[in-house]
Amino acid sequence: MKRHKWTFLTLEHTFSTADGTAAYDELQSDHDRFIDNTLWNRSTYKTVRGPLNARSWQIAASGLQADPSIWSRIRLKPVSGANQLYISPTPSAVETVVFEYVSDKWAKSSGGTLQTEFAADADTALFDEYLMELDVTWRIKRTMGLSYGDEKFEFVDRLNQAIAADLATPTLSLNAGDHHFFELPAITQEIGFG
Repeated sequence: MKRHKWTFLTLEHTFSTADGTAAYDELQSDHDRFIDNTLWNRSTYKTVRGPLNARSWQIAASGLQADPSIWSRIRLKPVSGANQLYISPTPSAVETVVFEYVSDKWAKSSGGTLQTEFAADADTALFDEYLMELDVTWRIKRTMGLSYGDEKFEFVDRLNQAIAADLATPTLSLNAGDHHFFELPAITQEIGFG
């Protein structure tokens, strides 16, 4: 779960801001980590910077960056043992913010409930369980002082194959005349300007 942002563990979360409110309890209970560059304000059609680290947040809060009103920023801060999302500048209207994150629920009960670990013999993993078997095998052999190099190599090879198969990659054209060499999201229309 920690080695890759698996597509089957990637979820989207949307929440609404409130006028005059900077802090939000909007992390889902299964939130493990953000997917980079997915924070977006759907009301203003602008990206939201973050989550910022402590240094970047303080630079922005101290006014050391030009015009903080252009881009919203988000920072995770612990409050009473739980992380809260802080938005700067403080929203002055109800706006819709969205982000994608990696869920920590990689296991599933026999009844279909997602879980963070196996709780019963009938539970299954959301990923290839043979991958888990390969990982456990080389680790047990290492613990027992046995040769484990071949088993570890097989695990790493299978893991790399699984990650490669999970990645959604664009088709890149080597044709210099192809204007869609890099497929970027359309923000403006391509035709009809004049």
